[in-house]
Amino acid sequence: MVLKKILVVSDDLKTNELICTTLKNELYEIDSAKNGLEAMLFFIEHSYDLVICDTTMPLMSGYELIKKIRQENKDINIIILASSDDSGEDIVLEIDDYISKPVSASLLLKCVTSLFKKQKYSTVKKELWETIKG
Repeated sequence: MVLKKILVVSDDLKTNELICTTLKNELYEIDSAKNGLEAMLFFIEHSYDLVICDTTMPLMSGYELIKKIRQENKDINIIILASSDDSGEDIVLEIDDYISKPVSASLLLKCVTSLFKKQKYSTVKKELWETIKG
């Protein structure tokens, strides 16, 4: 079984740790970055199925990071961690989902699981269509 690989990006150590621990317990492979710059270095060196990204961080905001990631990979799944004072720029960035802070472990798991199920369904549907077309 191939593990899904997830990049978690948050400068809030408590949030970062909660997300990483929750997802590792569900057997996802996790890399953790504490700011956008560090995350970009991970992203350049590794392949991910999902990026979970805070919006407000030092050195490079989550919005800037997502724009750079989208330039490199338009298909990667992205979930942002949004606080009540976020500007709503996420709509423009074509994110896949968002989770309000403070993060709930159960909501996080539902969100991630649902996203991967949609991705699997979409892949199967595409393969079926290609088979039918011949």
